[in-house]
Amino acid sequence: MAQTLQNLRDHITHALGGAPSTQLPGSTADDVRDSMVNAAGRHLYSMHDWQFKEGPAVAVDFKADQAFVDLPNDFGDLAGYQMTDGLNNGISLTEPHHLERLRSSTITVTQHYYWAALSHPGQASREEGQGNPRLEFWPTPSADDAGAVTVVFKRKWMDLEQAAEAANIPWFVENLLMELVRAYSMGWEDEAMGSVSKRLEEVERGVVCKAAKEQDGIQQPDFGNMRGGAIMSMYPRYSVPFDPVSGPSSS
Repeated sequence: MAQTLQNLRDHITHALGGAPSTQLPGSTADDVRDSMVNAAGRHLYSMHDWQFKEGPAVAVDFKADQAFVDLPNDFGDLAGYQMTDGLNNGISLTEPHHLERLRSSTITVTQHYYWAALSHPGQASREEGQGNPRLEFWPTPSADDAGAVTVVFKRKWMDLEQAAEAANIPWFVENLLMELVRAYSMGWEDEAMGSVSKRLEEVERGVVCKAAKEQDGIQQPDFGNMRGGAIMSMYPRYSVPFDPVSGPSSS
């Protein structure tokens, strides 16, 4: 059964033996419970490099004279990237400061090859949180190109807001999320009996966490042939990843 926000609220009520104090952030008991649930969910997503966070590839659009593309709302970590038209276009990641040096140079690029770097824009206002990450590019695209770049990424936790909304997790992580929710609720409500950090350490050392990590790790046990090696080109689109290397000659 999917873990809905209401299910997780009920776990908090059970763990505390009643409603949490409304002195914590939130104007109602459910607001406080929701803060605890989402704090636990964010911790779950960041505590391990889970395979289940990796979703289907997403194509993002180039816009003429715009040197960046916005990444999806649930973007967490970059896992892979390529130009959708890989036959005629190429792309490589670089450091942000190198990207700025390229932008300030007088280099003229004749091929459809791009350099990119992940960036995090500042706040639009002090009342808002940080916006979505971006991929910054050089050179700046000169024309609109729908679905120009294909991005593979690991998702971040998306906060649950309505009682019927379900956590975006597989079955084998549900028990771990419940333990984390209970740890956050008891740590926030009664820190003197054990801080959140102490309770999280106990959860992360426990058998429920170990079982979830093991199950996540065997979801896809085979990743195919090894790629790369000495014959790999410095430009990904010119790579020849599976060519064999001959042994030494006997002559």
